[in-house]
Amino acid sequence: MARNWIEYKLGPRKVARGQLYASINSIGSVVINQATFDAMERPETVALMYELETNTIGLKPVPPTADNAFPVFLNGKSGHRRITCGALLREHDLEIERTVRFPTVRVEDGVLLLELKYRVPAARRTTNLPLKPAR
Repeated sequence: MARNWIEYKLGPRKVARGQLYASINSIGSVVINQATFDAMERPETVALMYELETNTIGLKPVPPTADNAFPVFLNGKSGHRRITCGALLREHDLEIERTVRFPTVRVEDGVLLLELKYRVPAARRTTNLPLKPAR
C-alpha cells in the first residue's frame, strides 16, 4: 500500500547567529533577536507604522520624547527585545491567529519591515518532556 506523506516544509526553528529574526503573536507582541536589534541601531523606542498596499508593519526608531514612541523592552536573558504592537493591530483590523515569524525580515532605511504576506508559523515550544534524537 502506497503511503500519502505530507512533508514538513519549515525546517528547524533555530536561527543562525547573526541572522535577523522577528516574530509576532496574536496579542501583538513583536519579539526580535539581538542581530535585528543591532541592525536597527539599538533603539530605546520605536514608532509603529503600517503600509496597506504591501500589508507590511514597520518599526521605526524614534526619540523617547516622541508622542508615538513605544518602548523596546528587554525580553528575558537571551538579549531578545519585545515591542507591544497590539494597538496597531486593532487600529488596522489585523488578525494574527498564532505566533508567526518573518523569513523576509529586514531593515530598510532604518525601519524594521515585517511583511505579513510572507509570515509563517513559528515553531511552538512544548512543555512535555523533550524528545531525544533516535540513535
